[in-house]
Amino acid sequence: MKIPVVGKDGNVTLIDHEDILYIVTKIEKVYIHTDDEVYTPVRTLKEFESLLAPHGFERLDKSNVTNVSAIKSYDRLRKTAYFDKDQKGKGTHVSRRNIEKIKNRGLY
Repeated sequence: MKIPVVGKDGNVTLIDHEDILYIVTKIEKVYIHTDDEVYTPVRTLKEFESLLAPHGFERLDKSNVTNVSAIKSYDRLRKTAYFDKDQKGKGTHVSRRNIEKIKNRGLY
């Protein structure tokens, strides 16, 4: 599925949902994170939660929707899911309420 986003240059482009690591809100703005870019979408976080649920995305915190199949490791102390095994790259917070979603994937 292609998702319309606004890039750093201000132009609208389409990215594939499989390239998305996670979507997060910060100070009432929504950002889409891929391996190498951060985009501004034209939808809300709640809309993305519904739109991407059939593609393996889940809410792991009140401020993010995450591609759980892209998660490679989990840091219990920081309560952070990472998208690389060595936990040096991008990561997103996992709330206590949603920790079962990580446990069910064998990452805990």
